[in-house]
Parts: sequence; structure tokens; C-alpha cells
Amino acid sequence: MTATLTRRVAFALALVTGLVLSVAAAVVLPLRADAAPAGVDRAERRAAPVVEFRDRLLGTWRSATPTEFPVGAETVYLVTTVSFDEQREWLTFVAYTDRELTRPLLQYDSEGVYVLRQPSATLPGTYDIDLTNEQQYVTLLQDRPDIVEQVGLADCEPVVGEPFDTSNGCWREILTVSTCIDHDLVSVRGGQLRFGGPGTNRCVTRPTSLATAGLVRVADWR
Repeated sequence: MTATLTRRVAFALALVTGLVLSVAAAVVLPLRADAAPAGVDRAERRAAPVVEFRDRLLGTWRSATPTEFPVGAETVYLVTTVSFDEQREWLTFVAYTDRELTRPLLQYDSEGVYVLRQPSATLPGTYDIDLTNEQQYVTLLQDRPDIVEQVGLADCEPVVGEPFDTSNGCWREILTVSTCIDHDLVSVRGGQLRFGGPGTNRCVTRPTSLATAGLVRVADWR
């Protein structure tokens, strides 16, 4: 039995159930545009709203509040950080074992190119986005053999403080790393960035709603 999950939800699931993530490969699809006025290149007119929205994404965004998950008898507090430049996205999840976020347990990092597509057909102010995952690493930040065993990292032989590549399949043999497109949504409204809501296999279809939890900008892109 294999499991295929999108990277945006699977790290959290890994902490709870031992599941992990999939990675994506992006495609560029044409955008729809109205007739352009004389003297304006149609492709330029078509791309303008996407470029304007992309410029709003640029920078670093972090969880407005941590997400809590039970892990055995403990509670883990998950903080998400996402950075965008004009072509690439960097995604980091850090799981802490205390509410004050002073004791990090695990860190997951990935990066890849992204493609903004057309505005969402159903959600105003929201764009379709395709995300990739070209590389991914996990870093164990506490010496916790119990957690390593519980979330299925034992075969990776992690060393505290040293990032290791999980794309070789060492994280649970029952899981696969998928090259599917991570079809998602992204919105920037009210000072918060939101991706698509849960309950959708993004390898197959795009979400139809936005996540409740948002991220706030913590740094502009330089």
C-alpha cells in the first residue's frame, strides 16, 4: 500500500500518523484575457494581473498562530514559513514541543519553482497556483528516539542538527514521493496569505475553499 500526499499537509500528518509528503512538477498553462485595446500586446495584457498579484506574494510569511497536533501523549505546535521570490518558493515547517516555541523538535524544508495561473473561478481575490518541490530535507532538533520511531524516521538514521534528504524513500517504505503537480489556491487579503483548505488531494484536483489559518508577512523580498 502506498500513500501520496501533497507537501503542504503531509508534514503535519507525519507527526500524527507517520505519513509524509509528495513533491510536484509545475506546468505553465495559458491565461484567459479579454480583448486588448489597440497598441497593447495581448500577451502583455493577459499577464498583467498575474504579475501584479505575484508582486503581492513576494517576501516571507509565517503562521499567524501555531497549529496544535497531538503526538502520542504530547502536543506539538507547528509553525509554517513560506518565502516567495519572482520564480521560487521556500517552504519550512518547524514542530515545537512547547507552546512558547522554544523547543523545536523537527524541521522540514523544501523549495521549488511555482507558477501562478488564472484567478480562481469561484473565490474572489484568489489565484490558482501550481507548486513544485525540487528538494526536501528534514532536520531532527531533539534527541528523541521515541519520536523518530513513532513518525517512521528510523531508517533515515537522523543525526541531531544535521539535515538529511528524505527523497530516497527512507521515511516510511509504505510511502512514495510523487512528481505530481501540487494544485493549490493562494490568496492575500486582510494582511494574511492563505492557501487552499484541507480535504483535497492536490495531485488530482484543486481545493475549492481557502484554509482558515493564515500567514502574516514577516519580511519583504529584497
